[in-house]
Amino acid sequence: MIKTELRKKYKAVRSAVEEREAKSQIIASALFRTELFKSCSDIFLYSNSGTEVSTAEILKESLSLGKKVAYPKCTDKDGNMEFYYINSVSELCEGMYGIYEPESYKELKAVPSCESLIVVPGLAFDTYGYRLGYGKGYYDRYLSLYPCKAVGIAFSECFCKELPHGIYDFKINCLITDKKEYYFD
Repeated sequence: MIKTELRKKYKAVRSAVEEREAKSQIIASALFRTELFKSCSDIFLYSNSGTEVSTAEILKESLSLGKKVAYPKCTDKDGNMEFYYINSVSELCEGMYGIYEPESYKELKAVPSCESLIVVPGLAFDTYGYRLGYGKGYYDRYLSLYPCKAVGIAFSECFCKELPHGIYDFKINCLITDKKEYYFD
């Protein structure tokens, strides 16, 4: 199956997931127990939209623990984005693609380090640590620039044996679903 067909399939699969909020809570709790989360000084989240795993609890817990939290802002439609630190969800506003993103304040620009953790969205993830994104390449481009840890979060229904991937597809370090955590080399 080509990626376009897989995107359509997994959008439908994710739309059919029941109890998304409860499962999002399970995923967040599992993330909090990982060494990846415990040891990070700052966390790069995404603004969930539609049927994606909610990151609201991750934001709340991260801020309560004193971690710096950053969200992405798409800078163009060519797959480029930057992250900016925020202190509250109220600092997000509707941006490109209708997704909430931070205002662009240059002094708040976030650049990940080896102590950073990036939480990566996706339509599906596989047993090798590859993800099926939305097709624009934003995260693959960004992750290729910075040597930091990346964790995917997804509903268990969106986990599969193998996805097609190319040389520019970035492999995550860990996937957390509502049923299990997977670690990749």
